Amino acid sequence: MSYNNYLTGELDALSDDRSSIEWDNGDRLRWLGSALVGRGAEFSREGVQSRAKKEQEKRVNQTLTGDRREITDSLAGTGVDTSRLTLGGNRTIEDVDAEMSSLRTKGVLAQQYAAMENGDLSDIKDGTSIQQLASGLKKSNKKADESAAETKRTTRLQETYAREDGLTERQNNRLDAQRAENNLIRSQERTQDLELRRDNMNMNYATMARRDRMDAKDRKDKNIMMLMQGLAGITAGFTV
Repeated sequence: MSYNNYLTGELDALSDDRSSIEWDNGDRLRWLGSALVGRGAEFSREGVQSRAKKEQEKRVNQTLTGDRREITDSLAGTGVDTSRLTLGGNRTIEDVDAEMSSLRTKGVLAQQYAAMENGDLSDIKDGTSIQQLASGLKKSNKKADESAAETKRTTRLQETYAREDGLTERQNNRLDAQRAENNLIRSQERTQDLELRRDNMNMNYATMARRDRMDAKDRKDKNIMMLMQGLAGITAGFTV
């Protein structure tokens, strides 16, 4: 039997933490026989325990390669330590299984957290409770949503007020324009009235002046007639 086949048979003899190995009389006889041919160190209790430990760790770690990669990928971007997903030291297979189960769950939660609005994988560290992170993020997002909604309402109100102010301003402008037009019309009417009064007054003045001229002419004619009548009387006196 080859040495590797012998080690394979001894894997089950290792303690859970691989720090010791069961050693019976058959092992002792094999060791004595190997020592005679110069291979005592390989078949000694310490040598077999050390080589079996390495072999078991190698096999288990190869078996866990796919699971370890899946968990590591799910926690990429976080501060979670995934280096303990290998069998080594005095850790037992149960220790590694428990660690993998815990980190597998954490990886699923981490991806769910990352999918949340404002979720950041870098928030997640060793010992971080993702449930608490998610709860805090939900509250933060809720506050942000409420703040955004309030800002939106305020913006709509401001826009409404601006439209109303603009409408009022346009109405005031129209009223101002109408008042200015009415004032212009009244001013034009006053000007026309003054011009009419002036024309009437000038006409009256012209009529009065013409009447005065006619009266003066009549008085002149009367005076001439009276003068001629007087002269005629005087002539008649001389003739008699």
